[in-house]
Amino acid sequence: MLLTSYHGRCDYIDFVDVASRMVYTLREEHKCDFVIALTHMMGYNDTKLAEKVDGIDLILGGHDHLIRHEIHRTTQIVKSGTNFKNFSILRIEQTAAEANKKKCFNIHHQLEEVTRKLPSNPVLEPYVREMYDKFQQRQDQIICLTDCEIDLRFCFIRKNESPYISMFADWYRFFTEADCVILSSGNFRNDCIVHEGPLSYGTVTNQIEDKVVVKAVKGSQLLQALDNAVAMYPNLSGRFACFSNLEFTWDSKR
Repeated sequence: MLLTSYHGRCDYIDFVDVASRMVYTLREEHKCDFVIALTHMMGYNDTKLAEKVDGIDLILGGHDHLIRHEIHRTTQIVKSGTNFKNFSILRIEQTAAEANKKKCFNIHHQLEEVTRKLPSNPVLEPYVREMYDKFQQRQDQIICLTDCEIDLRFCFIRKNESPYISMFADWYRFFTEADCVILSSGNFRNDCIVHEGPLSYGTVTNQIEDKVVVKAVKGSQLLQALDNAVAMYPNLSGRFACFSNLEFTWDSKR
């Protein structure tokens, strides 16, 4: 679903309907020969998009960190794995047009792992180096010490309550003066173990990307949010949450 908000009202719009309108606009009004959908949703929704919407040549998907290359009808779906660990090289070649003058394309997919063996791009390297040096100066600042390892691997924080994430939730409740906080584990992206010792500014700030939203909700809505947080357990879903000033139990077998 797509979410639009205006004057305090929220409307959910089905992504298939939106994509169908966008493809028509691109194909018919702008005369595009090749349509790419950049998505950030679960894999089954990418599959639904490919099966329900005509005219999409390629779907580049994210969100669930899978390595995937499939063809559904005439649409190819590519997912390139986990942040900064994998990426895809796609080469799109135009072939001879069909009798109806529709242009045809071949898509060649190559998956790469991000390692030190990858050569630098000589054009981009000076710009990346300049930005990285400025960024790193602040990231290396030490803000505190830890006396134990902090497990931030997806396999742990997306199935278990994490003291580290709960600490963030407590911080948010303190600074926003909210009654309670729900913080999804999917906000924490590093998928690593932070070792005992100095904890840098970069280690903390790199963990979380999304903004904090403060809302007044009914108790029934809060209950729905809690139910949603554990609805996919034990799958490694980013909706699994930690809390501040909340305590609840659920039956994981249901």
